[in-house]
Amino acid sequence: MIDNDLITISNGSLKACISHIGAEVKQLWYEDMLIATRGITIGRYANRIAGGKFTLNGKEYQILTNENGNTLHGGPGGFAKLPWDVVETTENKAVLSIVSEDGDQ
Repeated sequence: MIDNDLITISNGSLKACISHIGAEVKQLWYEDMLIATRGITIGRYANRIAGGKFTLNGKEYQILTNENGNTLHGGPGGFAKLPWDVVETTENKAVLSIVSEDGDQ
């Protein structure tokens, strides 16, 4: 179910409210108890790239930085900040999709 830009899915005792921005799990409920309030999708990679530089197949790349000169969790345009397409929703499933073109970030 989509309501106020949130997708709600449930399997009975477990319920999740998901935003299409960042494919973020905004709330996670077990029975009637709120057990979590945030779960963003990181990307394009986890952790930091020191100095925003890396070497791939012998070629050095410089990418945008967003954390004290390093690149953290996908850089300034990380997946957590972007709108995702809602591909499918059912009572107990949500499928979201995002396209990152070759060379993006």
